[in-house]
Amino acid sequence: MSTDTIAFDNLLAVAQHSLRHAAGLPAQIERRTYWSGVGFELMGERVVVALDDVVETLELPTLTRLPGVQPWVRGVANVRGRLLPITDIAKLLGGERRKGAKNRVLVVEQGELFAGLLVDDVFGIQHFPEDEILGEACENEHLKPYVIGAYAAKDNVWSVCSMREILSKSNFMSADQRSMLTINNNEPS
Repeated sequence: MSTDTIAFDNLLAVAQHSLRHAAGLPAQIERRTYWSGVGFELMGERVVVALDDVVETLELPTLTRLPGVQPWVRGVANVRGRLLPITDIAKLLGGERRKGAKNRVLVVEQGELFAGLLVDDVFGIQHFPEDEILGEACENEHLKPYVIGAYAAKDNVWSVCSMREILSKSNFMSADQRSMLTINNNEPS
């Protein structure tokens, strides 16, 4: 045997010995990314919107009613020195709020829009694995146009709604403009 072969055989024996006695690799942990949103109940459905679409949630504040406005405009509230118009989102979309609901307000602020949306209840921040989004699973005809997907969690199906779609494609903006026109037209000249 040549010296080269002996050296190679020794290296091979050391490598095999090392493999037999080597510790295993650390446990492989599967990393998942999660989508987070604010969960609430609207017209008997569990709904979730993107976390950055909601500034805060409130209990229904004391309202000042506005004369001559659309029926879904509940009034305005003073929230830390800012006037917050409150809209009954279920009524705006053509539905009804659940009887005996806790009545919470989702505060949204997008550009110059600052508004409160009255919902049945708020369940706080919800987290869902991004890769587990389902197709549209909403059975409520009034919400379907605004649903972009769904998540299943803890025996509930959460419809994912686009707040931007609700605010832009519903009568929300026209309700606000009509309300402001009505108020301005009632002012004395």
